[in-house]
Amino acid sequence: VVNSYQTRLIGCYLDYDRLVLVDPQQIAVENTFFLGTNTLLQSNRGIAQQFVMHFNTYTGGDSISLQGTFKTIAAISISDEINGNKFTTAKKVLNQTAATKWTFDFADELLFPFIDHVVYSVTTDAGFVNHVARKPVGTTVVIETSEPVNATVSVI
Repeated sequence: VVNSYQTRLIGCYLDYDRLVLVDPQQIAVENTFFLGTNTLLQSNRGIAQQFVMHFNTYTGGDSISLQGTFKTIAAISISDEINGNKFTTAKKVLNQTAATKWTFDFADELLFPFIDHVVYSVTTDAGFVNHVARKPVGTTVVIETSEPVNATVSVI
């Protein structure tokens, strides 16, 4: 259990012992091997900020989970995890024919139940088409075009 700030866990080997981070702030977990275990972010005061998890390896199950409600969430990066299944960024691609709406649900990939930033692209041979990303609702992103097109939409 880590219940302190400004903690670095680099190159550790966690053998069936869950890593519990209480209100994680200014914590880095990198290049750590999780054998039969995972990370639990536990909320006591509802704060998770300036927290990084990169290049860790998991042997199965959920890589990271939440316990409690976090009211303050800022500057968190969870990416580049081997066998990880929850992240702070995700991307999807959808190809549709004669469509005006592309809907992407990131609930299975994202750790937190919201999206605060969307980057997307529309690729088509149909010429110029107006398109827009609607404000995310929870973990769902909707991209719309002004007319039906055959297109591939990527959301990052």
